[in-house]
Amino acid sequence: MAYQAFMTTAGRHELVARLRDDVQGRTYAAGAGREGADRKWIGEWNYVHRAQIELAPRQNLAIEFRADKGGFLIH
Repeated sequence: MAYQAFMTTAGRHELVARLRDDVQGRTYAAGAGREGADRKWIGEWNYVHRAQIELAPRQNLAIEFRADKGGFLIH
């Protein structure tokens, strides 16, 4: 479980949540012999969720990830 807090302003925001699973068959650029490459994936995100959200002043928002429920859940 991980937790991270972000401060932002009230109002309309575009939320983008992305996750890559460490799935067999995926290759890291650094492991593919690319000199000086960092550990960026070769490939796409396994889960992506985009949402337009409207935050009130002092409102809390929680984002949960549950693969068994289809990915990201916004509360």
